[in-house]
Amino acid sequence: MVHKKCTAFVYQRYSLTQCFSGHAFAAGMMIALCHDYRVMRQDRGWMCMNEVFNGMTFQVFMLNLLKTKIASKDHLNAIVFGHRYTADDAKAIEVVHAISDMSTLESTACSLAKKILSRGDMDRAVVKRLKENLYTDLISNNVVITSLAKL
Repeated sequence: MVHKKCTAFVYQRYSLTQCFSGHAFAAGMMIALCHDYRVMRQDRGWMCMNEVFNGMTFQVFMLNLLKTKIASKDHLNAIVFGHRYTADDAKAIEVVHAISDMSTLESTACSLAKKILSRGDMDRAVVKRLKENLYTDLISNNVVITSLAKL
C-alpha cells in the first residue's frame, strides 16, 4: 500500500530530497510529498492528485499528508478538483522547492540537499522525533473516507 511507503519516507531519520523529471500523478505525487524537499523539471511534467477523475477518494493518512504539505488556500484545487500543476505552478504554491531543466535536475537536488545538511551534524534520532512530532496528524487508523455521492 502507498501509505506504508509514505510513512517510511516521512519519518526517516534524515532529510530526503527528491527530483522528478516527468509527471507525478496520484501515488507519484503522494510519494513526492513524503520527501522533505522536492525539485521538479521545468519543461516537462505535471503534479496532480487525479483521484476525482477516477472515482476515488483518499485514505485518512493520505488526506492528512496532502493537507499537511499543501497550503490550505490550495486544498480545494489540489485535493478536490485535481488541478494539474506545472513546475512553475507547483513552485508558486510551495509544493516544490526548486525547478530546473533536465540537464541540471540532479545537481540542483544535490545542491539543495547539501545546503540543508551544511548547517552541521544533526542527531538523526532527534530528526526522527521532530518529524514524528511535526507530522502527528498523519498517524491514523487508515480509515477510508467515504464519498458523499455514495451516501
